[in-house]
Amino acid sequence: VVESVNIIRDRLARDDTLSDRTFLSIDQISELLTFVLTTAYFVFQGQLYEQKEGASVGSLVSPITAKYLHGGL
Repeated sequence: VVESVNIIRDRLARDDTLSDRTFLSIDQISELLTFVLTTAYFVFQGQLYEQKEGASVGSLVSPITAKYLHGGL
């Protein structure tokens, strides 16, 4: 997660239009992204589980993170 967030931080730092799209700082975005990528719970057959790695399937941040990590956006 740390490496992924660092890659995204670098890409955001090079984004000249970021401030036009959000009032959040890169530090705030990174903190929120770290939280989302490390805090995933789900229920399966009535039992609560914590996902240990990766973004949750169906999470809105998953495709955005993947695009940033692979040179998109």
